[in-house]
Amino acid sequence: MRPYVKRVASISENQEHSDYDFVIIDTPPSLGALSVNSMAAAEDGVIIVSNLDVMSTRGIESFIESTQMVQMANPSHRGILGILFALYSDRRQVDRQVDNWAKQFLPIPVFDTRIPETSNVKKANSSKFLVSQIDKKMKAAYDAFAYEVLYATEH
Repeated sequence: MRPYVKRVASISENQEHSDYDFVIIDTPPSLGALSVNSMAAAEDGVIIVSNLDVMSTRGIESFIESTQMVQMANPSHRGILGILFALYSDRRQVDRQVDNWAKQFLPIPVFDTRIPETSNVKKANSSKFLVSQIDKKMKAAYDAFAYEVLYATEH
């Protein structure tokens, strides 16, 4: 069974949001006005994407607090669905340590999928292909993540 997404719309399209299964709003890694407004608009849930370095993980707590404030203002907001770790390498001890720390101490779910670090990202960007089209590990990771998101939104 493959996940089905009708299509992802740009915000500028003037159609009802109910026409889409998922809308992905990719924001900068900050808590500026764009990110907070996008977080507030994402009533069905927010997914945090983070690298596994110390500086990236320090910002997670601030993100959680901001999402909690959005939920207080809008009780129908679903909050954080979970955190997805990207640029992961199981060969790096620090990546495994941060991963274990997050599972033990963060008050939010940690998705099982890890988006691996690969040099094919730059190759995909320059060739105008999706990284999942030229890297089998990335395709498998994004497929696994899509299933996890479907499960998280259904339960």
